[in-house]
Amino acid sequence: MDLLAELDRRISLTSQRLDRNRELAEAKRDAEQAKRDAEQAKRDAEQNAEIKAILKEVQEIKLDQSSSNRRKGFF
Repeated sequence: MDLLAELDRRISLTSQRLDRNRELAEAKRDAEQAKRDAEQAKRDAEQNAEIKAILKEVQEIKLDQSSSNRRKGFF
């Protein structure tokens, strides 16, 4: 009977370890995905900043051209 109890205890411990390992593997996958998402968000923010800078330059050029045209008498 003691042998059977010991085997049952070991099976239970092994099952607990397997469950814990699954949880850890899932947490690791989640953390890796969160890292990839953060990296993508950073790239997106950098691209957005570049686009905003370009749009600002375009707007400034348009304003300069508009001012120049007004000075020359063009509307």
